[in-house]
Amino acid sequence: MALVIPNEVKVGVVGGGGREAAMVEALLGDKRVKRIDCFPGREGYRIGHEDRVQCHPDIPASYASKIAFRSRDLELGLVIAGPEIFLANGGADKLREFRIPVVGPSKVAAQLETSKVYAKRLFLSQGVPTPAFEIANNPESAIQIVNRWFEGKKVDALVLKADGLADGKGVIIAHSLDQAMAGINNIMVDGLIHKTYPDAGSFLVVEEFLEGHEASFTVWTDGTNICDAPVFVDHKAAFNGNQGPNTGGMGSYGPDPQFTPELRDKVMARIVRPIIEGMRAEGHPFQGVLYVGLMIVKGEPYALEVNVRLGDPEAQGILPLLKSSFLELMWACATGGMDVMRPEWYSDKVAICLVLASKEYPDPGQKGLWIQGLGKASQLPVQILHAGTKKDGNGFVTDGGRVVNVVAVGRDFGEARGRVYGAAKEIRWPGVRCRTDIGKG
Repeated sequence: MALVIPNEVKVGVVGGGGREAAMVEALLGDKRVKRIDCFPGREGYRIGHEDRVQCHPDIPASYASKIAFRSRDLELGLVIAGPEIFLANGGADKLREFRIPVVGPSKVAAQLETSKVYAKRLFLSQGVPTPAFEIANNPESAIQIVNRWFEGKKVDALVLKADGLADGKGVIIAHSLDQAMAGINNIMVDGLIHKTYPDAGSFLVVEEFLEGHEASFTVWTDGTNICDAPVFVDHKAAFNGNQGPNTGGMGSYGPDPQFTPELRDKVMARIVRPIIEGMRAEGHPFQGVLYVGLMIVKGEPYALEVNVRLGDPEAQGILPLLKSSFLELMWACATGGMDVMRPEWYSDKVAICLVLASKEYPDPGQKGLWIQGLGKASQLPVQILHAGTKKDGNGFVTDGGRVVNVVAVGRDFGEARGRVYGAAKEIRWPGVRCRTDIGKG
């Protein structure tokens, strides 16, 4: 049975970062997309497409109910969830009440990302390979756990994870007992993470530290059928050589040359399908995007984390490699048509996404700094995606930590790197920085 899509579709995109900019660009390539409404979006999304792209800066992604009501009023035919906060606040549930097709799981199913404790317990029940862990519900129990691991088990390192949402910044790798104690304070007591995300650290996952190759595995599912994307590698650390604090991501590259077809089959059989089948068995079918953060140790995959939406900055690299229609893929995911979906990917191309960030990132960056060179960079063979910018008169100023994403496609990583860093040199503001090793492997 063929997939049936209206000749004209009005699409909603929830979010206002680089990931959502990439989705808008992918949708604009389909003539059936009549209009795109972004909640809140950014003015940079509209450059050259002012007639088709509208932004609603008064409706941030966290305003789930308001987005649902506005989507109904605008008669949107499809809504794509970007950030997890919209799903955590029940946005997909409300849209389904209005019978608006949406790409994204229910609030309950979104706990796979909104609660690391929930995800870990599901992994255990479904036999999903994951690092060993313990759960602490207060700082005192966390201290007892890390003491036991460092002094009793004699581990060299531990991973501390805030249970709740922290914009990708709630993970600390501790290489000593002192670092672990500082991490507990940071997440659960009075550190920066606790102050910024006070509810995230009510519970703490203390996890075995695995060394290996990290990769991001992304699938779309209607709750039963699955389509997977090229596997990408995300760079979380702030500085070259994976040094410095954890961020929401400083860049990505893919397809991952180390990821084999055999490994893909293992991930699907041992991790992805058990998670989806487990959610269905619990009465909470998972529909939308499932992103699994993997650690590959001696050829064996382990699930480190699960996200319930496209990764950022992985999405920025994945979507330019999609040869077939992004609209069709989203429509099939939202309406239960994944059984007939066969997305086509460019097999002879690779992509790199480079994040240009403020000098303070992952701490909040200085806003209002003039950005120069966007026009010149956009004339080069790259995509310039507005992730944290704000229109000011005829130009743009900084408005976030991750300010601009530069995305390049090439025949190989050498060509893509040349393009992405060539364009990045043209974009300037006081304190701009980026990693210089994205795509080197």
